[in-house]
Order: sequence, then structure tokens, then C-alpha cells
Amino acid sequence: MKKYIVLLITLFTLMSAKAETFTFLNCVNHDAEITQVDTNGLKITFSDGMAVITVGDQVTTLELSALDYMEFTNTKHHGSTSGVYGDVNGDGKVDVEDVNATINIILDLKDATDYPGSADLNEDGKVDVEDVNEVINIILAI
Repeated sequence: MKKYIVLLITLFTLMSAKAETFTFLNCVNHDAEITQVDTNGLKITFSDGMAVITVGDQVTTLELSALDYMEFTNTKHHGSTSGVYGDVNGDGKVDVEDVNATINIILDLKDATDYPGSADLNEDGKVDVEDVNEVINIILAI
């Protein structure tokens, strides 16, 4: 047990040294649901099988046994269950199906809530052609 604690402390010490270069921490559970927190002022403590993540006044408590992994990233999570920016339909990749999903929302053929990912990629409060362009840019890696 002592080796496990030393290894865990070493791991988080190394992670905290790198956390300053990343903007977000993603905590991914067994259902691929992502809890994303800002790393500015990030503090993580562990107690009674729980991870207590504190950023300023915001406290998030996650059950360790439910977590698959934690990762640092510079990409803002936009509501996709896959955690992939631009993945509107939630299938884990960004492709023409995500373009189609975004267009379906614009044309009112589908509601935004019909898809697990956010189609408002530029976060301007509406789904429009700018969001379609963003999905296409992701596909073309522009």
C-alpha cells in the first residue's frame, strides 16, 4: 500500500508540474461522460475513494471507482460524450455526419438536443453556417 501511495504522489507531482501548460482537466467516467475543469488554481485531493477537485469556489467530487482516466488538455469540451471537439453526433470522430447533424439543426429538421455533442462550436449562442464551417475545418485539419 505504501508503494501505491508513493507512486500516486509521484504521478500527481509530475502531472501538476505539467498542468500549468494545459488549460483544462478532463475526468472521464465509465460511461464516457466528461467532467471538465479549468486548471487555473486547480487543486485535487483524495479522500475515502473520492477525488475532490477544487478550482476557486467551485468544488467537484468524483468517485474514483467510476473514473476511467483523467487527462490534461487545451481543448474545450463542447458537450460531446466522446470528448472530441466537433463531434456533434457523439460517435467519437469528426466527419461528414457531424456536418449533416449541424445542418439538420439549422434547418430545424432535428433539435440540438437530439445529438449528444454541441453543434454551437464557436459558442455564440446559435447554430449557424459558421458552426458548419468549423466542423469542415476540423475535418480538413485547417
